[in-house]
Amino acid sequence: MSHHVEPDAVGYPPVASGRTLWAWCTYCAGFLLFAVVLTSLSREFGGDRDVGDMPIVAVVGLLVVAGLGFAVLLPGLIRRSEKSILGSRILLLVVMSGLAARLICMTSEPVLENDYYRYLWDGAVVAAGYNPYEHSPRDIIRDGETGPLGRLANEGEETLSRIGHKSLTTIYPPFVQLLFAVANVIQPWSLVAWRSVLLVLDVVSLFLLIKLLDLTGRSRVWAALYWLNPLVLKEGFNSAHMEPALIPLVLGAMFLAATARNTASTVVLALAAGIKLWPAALAPLIWRPLVGSPFILALNAIVFSSLMVFWVAPLLLSAPLESAGLKAYAEGWSTNSALSPALEKSIKWLLTVASIDTVEANVLARFLVTGVLCGLALLLAMREWRSLDDLIRRVSVFVMALVLLSPAQYPWYALWLAPLLVFWPHRAFLFLSATLPLYYLSFHFAARDAHDVFTSVVVWVIWCPVWMMIAYGILMDRLPAGIENRRVKNAMRV
Repeated sequence: MSHHVEPDAVGYPPVASGRTLWAWCTYCAGFLLFAVVLTSLSREFGGDRDVGDMPIVAVVGLLVVAGLGFAVLLPGLIRRSEKSILGSRILLLVVMSGLAARLICMTSEPVLENDYYRYLWDGAVVAAGYNPYEHSPRDIIRDGETGPLGRLANEGEETLSRIGHKSLTTIYPPFVQLLFAVANVIQPWSLVAWRSVLLVLDVVSLFLLIKLLDLTGRSRVWAALYWLNPLVLKEGFNSAHMEPALIPLVLGAMFLAATARNTASTVVLALAAGIKLWPAALAPLIWRPLVGSPFILALNAIVFSSLMVFWVAPLLLSAPLESAGLKAYAEGWSTNSALSPALEKSIKWLLTVASIDTVEANVLARFLVTGVLCGLALLLAMREWRSLDDLIRRVSVFVMALVLLSPAQYPWYALWLAPLLVFWPHRAFLFLSATLPLYYLSFHFAARDAHDVFTSVVVWVIWCPVWMMIAYGILMDRLPAGIENRRVKNAMRV
């Protein structure tokens, strides 16, 4: 006698949904294991350890394997689960696993990172009522207890002594300084307190991603592409970079713009620029629907510009220009890039051929990249966006270009793109989670006086696969079969 198995509400047999749930359990268990192993290995990266004795290769190997698993397995698993009757259980599993992994990393030792010392110091300065842009750490250490920040210098001596680039004033805008101060109020000089602030903001990001997925008609399970991203875990909660504080503001600005709350969207976007300055380039795109309302557009522009002046002026005016962190970053910061050195060499060769010696190649290269990005931002805003999907796609294109063209290409900069991959999971940028951790090999080679191996070989291994995948995608779209496939996919979405 045969038994008929009733399909679930969307046409999938229950056994198929059960297997999918077990696949999710396996992936989430692997993600939690990754968090445990990373936290365990991080104990070997204390501030008193010699870099040459640190297990850098082991950590890089762990990050690369986790990134490959993420890029290869997770998108397919999500697609299998989009219409599953067990979607709510899967989402709960994803949320709890991602949260548990973040909590596991709360007490880990930051691996090969020291930016958080500047965050903790700035937070203490702001909480004490001082201007964080007025004095560089070098000046404060030189003045000692007799200086204007003598008490803080004594209390936070260890933090102050470990800040990087001591000759420069802080580069971080005023709004994020308030978040540093909040962490200091929770517990002075505490990395766990700062991570707690980031965790709260990251939970807000997850909530906004789910709301945006609902608005675009996608399954909420796609949020896993951000919440279970190993690069987000490493850079946001092991290294404790500030990117999780930026993400909810960018998402919030898009959500508000898509729901026609234009002035609120402008203010939230300006707050995002108060953490990192680059979201300011998204203003023309956010304002595009206001072109037919000149008065409202002008009001939004005034509000935004006023906040931008408030963010930038202290960075440039509170300290001597030669010690301003923002100026130093804009003029000379370059790391982990294959494109930027190649561009500078090409420009230098052209200047030599043209017998021009009044312009420095690196300055001209930065002006060129800035011009390309500004031009792209304006081009993306030329045509009015008609849907939230359209807006997210255009923001994604700009952020992808920013990540690819920036002279400084730190792994944590890819977190700007991580939440957008939820809506546009471009394969090339998914694989950045596997290739960007190779950046940490720079410390391994530098400790062995072989940093040239990194700059001449490893950076190309990091970025060439991305450019090749992008080129392949463009080529396939240009071919007749690729165009027809794209039309079929678009028709299926509709």
